Amino acid sequence: MNDELNCFQFLNLSVGDVLEIYYESVFNANYGSNLFYFNSVYLKLSCEYDFIYKGSKKFAGYEFVKPINIADSFVKKDFSEQKEDFIRVDKISLLNLPAINYGSNSFEGKELPHVFKDFRYYRIFNNSYPVDGGRVYDVDIVRPRNFEWMIFADANNTYTKIYDKQFASIRKFVATLPATGSDSSNKVFFKALCDTSNNFRFISSNHVFYNESNLIDVYSGDHLLKRRLVEPLLWKLYKDIFNDKKIFYYTVNIQGRRCGEHSVLNRSHYAYENSLIAIPYKTSYIYFMSRYYGLKYHLNELPFYFEGSMAALTPENFQQNVENKNKKFFKFIKTHKGTYNENTRT
Repeated sequence: MNDELNCFQFLNLSVGDVLEIYYESVFNANYGSNLFYFNSVYLKLSCEYDFIYKGSKKFAGYEFVKPINIADSFVKKDFSEQKEDFIRVDKISLLNLPAINYGSNSFEGKELPHVFKDFRYYRIFNNSYPVDGGRVYDVDIVRPRNFEWMIFADANNTYTKIYDKQFASIRKFVATLPATGSDSSNKVFFKALCDTSNNFRFISSNHVFYNESNLIDVYSGDHLLKRRLVEPLLWKLYKDIFNDKKIFYYTVNIQGRRCGEHSVLNRSHYAYENSLIAIPYKTSYIYFMSRYYGLKYHLNELPFYFEGSMAALTPENFQQNVENKNKKFFKFIKTHKGTYNENTRT
């Protein structure tokens, strides 16, 4: 899509005048996903939106456009087929949309009528076999049928220890922390990792790109030994540490309550999602979000908008000898919510 900004000026308008606007946006085949909102700073008496798209017949029974907070009676769908493709038109008609005094994409996934449009696919590996001295890999393209959560079952840790400069630095740093395995949940290790990270210098993505570009190609392990945490490398750094120490954990997919909340039935607000780390502890979980956007969160400290919110947990680093794997698999939970008296930091 080529973005163009056009400015219009209307003369001699008065209260009660009605404007009619028609516009068209065309996206190419590389389009991923987006949220479309309909309210604006002006009252809309009537509006119609046609979402027109073409796809392979293999996915003719799949949904690509999801109306949210819009009654079915306001949506009309038309379907036609060509040789190898289908064409779908989803027409949405809305009346008397009130004017709003805030940005159309700000925190209103829970209330405002909007549409989630998703044209992403996942590539999965099925098998491989030798052919003429080479190897052929059998892959397939998949996507949710109706925006449901996709769960990939194989979570076994197939990580092989790597002996290079990067991991030598990581192991040198980790050696300064309490040993893993000293308690079943590694809470002591995570607390030390969190506290240590909070004392390091944090370098944001913007800063490293525009102010210290000489650090872009420095590997994350070297940053670690120099007491630096670089935002673009932070998630991979923690993952390398947990893989190398064979620590089982969950990645946590969560929305801030200001933007709405996850539904267990569908996944339709990718733009509002955030990723954290959780470790199972007794009958609950301990959350790790060290230097999240540069902030110094303590272990198991959540910002208020993540408290009491629906979260999707995906297991990482299953070892071959782990028992009760089914009970530790993908799940939805409600995060804990602190009371007024607990809203303190020490």
